[in-house]
Amino acid sequence: MSKEKYYNNNRGRGNSKDKSKKKEVLPRLKGGRRRNPKDTLNLISNVSNFHLQWNKLTRFDANGSYKVISDEYKDKKIEIGDNFYLQLVERQEKTAEISTTKVKCWNQTTSSRMIVGMGGASVYENSLTLHHIYGFPYIPASGIKGVVRSYLIRCFFELTENEKEKYPLEGEEKVVKNNIQKRDELLEQKAMEDLVFAAIFGTNDKAGSGSTRGNVIFFDSYPTKAPEVEVDVMTPHYGEWYGAKEGNLYSKPPADIYNPVPLTFLTVKAGTEFKFILGEQKNNTTLSDEVKNNSPLIKNSNKKLTSDFSLTKIAAYWLQRALSEHGIGAKTAVGYGFFEEAQ
Repeated sequence: MSKEKYYNNNRGRGNSKDKSKKKEVLPRLKGGRRRNPKDTLNLISNVSNFHLQWNKLTRFDANGSYKVISDEYKDKKIEIGDNFYLQLVERQEKTAEISTTKVKCWNQTTSSRMIVGMGGASVYENSLTLHHIYGFPYIPASGIKGVVRSYLIRCFFELTENEKEKYPLEGEEKVVKNNIQKRDELLEQKAMEDLVFAAIFGTNDKAGSGSTRGNVIFFDSYPTKAPEVEVDVMTPHYGEWYGAKEGNLYSKPPADIYNPVPLTFLTVKAGTEFKFILGEQKNNTTLSDEVKNNSPLIKNSNKKLTSDFSLTKIAAYWLQRALSEHGIGAKTAVGYGFFEEAQ
């Protein structure tokens, strides 16, 4: 068969449309339309895992142009069976007691809305950290360790006047950004020179003396009962100015001449109680009373800490302070992520 004849016989195959069949349209759902394939939607539309509901059953507006947070997520309580959360935290405590020593556990309650993992990968503009198996919001151990570590560095370690003059916060934007980074590195290095701080969090190899592992183990923090999530909104007024490239800022001034674009996002409701668990590495090295008493972590505790306290209790005390005074997660500067004082 010639190429021309083959082409004529097969022309249009795969592109023809059967006009006798009507296009099947998925039913319109409250709060926006889901764009999943029909067989997928039929399979998982009734799934109870909130992580899957949030990330896999995304809703779009009437035109299908952008993603929306539907009404079903407003004031949603994430229930997972009877006594599930209590059993989960009890199991985690037992794990800590088996794998570590000098375990310290306590409950602490949020005093404001909380957003952990807002900048994470998400089908929406903003994210929320959800347990990848059970689907409820929680606080990862890395975030807990990071917030108390940052809190201690900012509160108790300072630069000298010579160091501040060496890295001034004046001049061109690039220079200032670089100097801020240099200042942060200097503060971090000063903190790691403190033996108590180094024993709790470990050290890196930036000073050339080798890295060490921290002796305190931070565990993920889970809610003690079914948590509730709430929809919140922020409305940037200067979106085009924020998105302007460097060197082009003056062409798009931060003025009320743009269209505000409301952005909705999920938060954990205020009044949610979390369980915090810390433990200490087995067979770790001990610090002398003299070393502990000379540490700013002991000196600045208003006599609530002494050299008799274990590293776990020292870390727990400052974590409780960090949660109530500094907050955790995103938008702490405007009041999100704060906890009540631990009892």
